[in-house]
Amino acid sequence: MAAIPCPSVSRQVRHAASRYKVIEVLAGGGSALVEWRLETGRTHQIRAHAKYLGIPLLGDEVYGGTKSMALSLLQPRISSSHRVNLTKLVSMLERPCLHALALG
Repeated sequence: MAAIPCPSVSRQVRHAASRYKVIEVLAGGGSALVEWRLETGRTHQIRAHAKYLGIPLLGDEVYGGTKSMALSLLQPRISSSHRVNLTKLVSMLERPCLHALALG
């Protein structure tokens, strides 16, 4: 699947192309494991394209996600005695939950 936005009149906009595939739906449909294939390598490309598609990255507060998204996904899997620690841990996240198996 690919997102192709309408052409922009701004000359500052640079072409960026990504393809993605949902690998697994998680948490009753509230989130998913997604594979991204970048055809170009723009800064924050995955984050920007995910926001454009309305599927922000887990914990990415700059591009539309929230830390509460991470909590809502993880809390049902954690015993109530550990939820306070989980809340503290998630509040300390400084980056979105974006991990690459391989780059290049």
